[in-house]
Amino acid sequence: MKKGYFVAAFLTAAFVLFSGGFIKAEVISVPNGGFELADENGQPMDWLVDVVDPEDNQIQVDTKVYHSGKASLYFEKGCSPKDYEGTPTPWKGSWMYMRGTEFALPKPGRYIISFWAKQGDGPGNFWLVIYKTDTSTGGKKQLTDDKGTYVIVATDKSGEWKFYEKVLDIPQEFTTLGFQPQIRDANKVWVDDVKVEPFEEEEE
Repeated sequence: MKKGYFVAAFLTAAFVLFSGGFIKAEVISVPNGGFELADENGQPMDWLVDVVDPEDNQIQVDTKVYHSGKASLYFEKGCSPKDYEGTPTPWKGSWMYMRGTEFALPKPGRYIISFWAKQGDGPGNFWLVIYKTDTSTGGKKQLTDDKGTYVIVATDKSGEWKFYEKVLDIPQEFTTLGFQPQIRDANKVWVDDVKVEPFEEEEE
C-alpha cells in the first residue's frame, strides 16, 4: 500500500514536469539580478552607478517596495531634456542609465529575457537594454530585435507590478551579456527579478 502510494506520487510529479514535452530550463545567474545586495550607500552591488545631478536623479536599493525577495531597484529620473534647454549642460537632461556586470552564457541561441517593473506615470519610459563590451574598442554594443529597436520597453504606467519578457536570438559574438537600465525624460520605476533562461521549444 505504502509502495503504491509512492509510485503514484512519483508518476504524478513526472506528469506535471514533463506534460506537453516541455522542460523548463534553469535560470542563468544574473549578478544581483534581484537587487538583494547593496553597499553601505544603498547602491546595488554588481551594477555600475554614475548618477548625474543626484538631487534630481536617484538610484537606490529599495527594501520597502519589491516584487519578490527583500529588495528591488528604485530608479528615478527627476528631470527632462527641456529642463536644460539653453543651459551650458543640455546633456544632463537626456539619458539616465546604469550598467550591470557582464556574465557568461552557456552558448549562443534563443533566450528568454525577463524582469518585473512597477512604473510611474511620468513622460519617460523605462528601457532594459542588453549589451556586450567590444574588447577591441572598449565600447558597448547593444542587442536590438529584428526591427532594430531597443530590447524591452516597459510601457505600463498603472503603478502596478508588470511582467515583461522577450525571446531573443543571441548571436555568437554575445558570449557575455550585460544589462543597462535606462530612462529618458522624467519618471520613476522599481525593477526586480531580472532573469535570463534558455528558450526550449515545446515538443509536439
